Amino acid sequence: MAPGRLVHLLDRDRASWQPSQATLRTAGFQTEAYPTVAQWLADGIHARPACLVADAYGADVELLRRIAGFDPTIRVVFAAADADIRLIVRVMRGGAVDYLQKPLCGVALLDAVSRAVILSGTDRAVLYRRSQAQERLDRLTPRERRVLVEVLEGRLNKQIAATLDCQEATIKVHRSRLMRKLGVSSLARLVHFVRDVEVDVVDEPRLA
Repeated sequence: MAPGRLVHLLDRDRASWQPSQATLRTAGFQTEAYPTVAQWLADGIHARPACLVADAYGADVELLRRIAGFDPTIRVVFAAADADIRLIVRVMRGGAVDYLQKPLCGVALLDAVSRAVILSGTDRAVLYRRSQAQERLDRLTPRERRVLVEVLEGRLNKQIAATLDCQEATIKVHRSRLMRKLGVSSLARLVHFVRDVEVDVVDEPRLA
């Protein structure tokens, strides 16, 4: 079973989550259920499910904050027996994918969970690309990183050479090396690489 199909249910009412588990498993999801927030935080969160379906009155915005601090790719769907407008607004503003009314309808549950799983997968892909990009950036020397910053500011090799007080040929060497380390073959791809992964390239002290 792929990790992206893992769904956790958080509800102290066993009779409530058993039908939901059956519905989700029939649809091909892997599920686990937890009776309390404390138990899920102690055991379940470390499994990094794609989606958590939680009783809104057992866990609310504070849970969203704790999840975001641990793994922001875990998406949350809340459910409750009544439509508490203030609670709905709070959890949706806090980042919940949906708010369902109990008893849960199979179609609505599968729709919400499917959307949550897709969002989680997208988030994980983005984080993976960013981590790979950061690893590449970490291979750059301080001077190569400085040259990268200057290149991204649109400066020509001779301008960068004047700023760093070195020969233009030296800048060309640094530029060639940094592009090779980052796995890009053109300036356009270099700009796209930095913009796409949204990493910070200006985290080294500027060199005189």
